[in-house]
Amino acid sequence: MNEKQKHNKHPDWVKVRYRPSKTIDEVEDFLRKYNVHTVCSSALCPNRGVCFNEKAMTFLILGPRCTRHCSFCAVDKSKREPYMEFERDAQAIFKAVEKFNLRYVTLTSPTRDDLPDGGASVYADLIRRLKSLPNPPLVEALIPDFDGNWDALNLVIDSMPDVLAHNLETVSRLYYRVKKGADWNRSLEVLKITSSSGKTITKSAFIVGLGETLPELSDALTEARKAGCEIMVVGQYLRPTKTQMPVDRYVTPDEFKLIEQAGRQTGFKVMLAAPTYRSSFKAEEAYNLAVKKTI
Repeated sequence: MNEKQKHNKHPDWVKVRYRPSKTIDEVEDFLRKYNVHTVCSSALCPNRGVCFNEKAMTFLILGPRCTRHCSFCAVDKSKREPYMEFERDAQAIFKAVEKFNLRYVTLTSPTRDDLPDGGASVYADLIRRLKSLPNPPLVEALIPDFDGNWDALNLVIDSMPDVLAHNLETVSRLYYRVKKGADWNRSLEVLKITSSSGKTITKSAFIVGLGETLPELSDALTEARKAGCEIMVVGQYLRPTKTQMPVDRYVTPDEFKLIEQAGRQTGFKVMLAAPTYRSSFKAEEAYNLAVKKTI
């Protein structure tokens, strides 16, 4: 690791540039007014300005705090009274769908190991209600592993989201350090069960620059595809704050091209790899590409 990486100074190719706009202001004002939780803000996503300018946002349900302590994530992990304002959040999401005429809604959440079903029933209820709207949006759910509760997972699958995503995030060797409380084989099983249901498109994502090697990543992509994953997104890990683990290295744009090529050769219907990409970035575009290749 060179001195530049030690101090976590981003090279030019991972810097996201966008111009302030009335649309961004409108989205941010709405989120503040209704206290809408988004992973865009909670996880300090570098693309939030770009997405907000397109009226795209990833809603964070089950509250703003996580019960696990992943080393890469900026979502709040403080121990406070468990968040249970699920209906308030649902109403705020419905307002956002109406106000911004959202065609595509992405839902995600922190891990809630304190709930009996990990929050699966909240996901399922919200997905069904969104699907019952007069002009229902497409719905993508980016879920935790529900601590291996497969009944909970099937509850979400049966609510028929258009895309069901579960992010592997990193290679198996680094799980103990990066995804504390998670398990590589358990996450693969989430993808396998989702894919075998035949009810939704299966999606996952990796962030690189955590200490993995490119051969390890290639093997991980192969395992994800064998598990039935259809859409894969790979992006650079960017340290949100000094509290999270440092960047091990910045993967170059040329290496990302090789990663994308490897993923396409592996057989994903959609393979997106670039320094600034995140799981929910260009989500509607990825869905449309996957559906086009399915028909």
